[in-house]
Amino acid sequence: MNIFDLRPYDQLINKVDVNETELFDVIGEIVGFSEVHTHKQGGISRKFMDIELEDDERKKLSATFWGEFVDEIVPHLLISNSQLIIIVMQLIKAHKFQD
Repeated sequence: MNIFDLRPYDQLINKVDVNETELFDVIGEIVGFSEVHTHKQGGISRKFMDIELEDDERKKLSATFWGEFVDEIVPHLLISNSQLIIIVMQLIKAHKFQD
């Protein structure tokens, strides 16, 4: 039984047509991350942070964590002291940002 639908980064990077309803999984090493930011819309504030993942072929992919996912990952990033952090993201969607 295969519980993951892992996508190669090549299928996600610089893709012209993005199916924003499709769910899939991604695995990678966290090689960079931003500070936690707040986005306010309609009177609601939400935390977010950008991360950069790298696969085993040294290809990079950007992702944005929102809300509770920020709270879950930040403690690991703060105590990592340059240790390897591998993350598996399940049931995520690709979104095209500014073309």
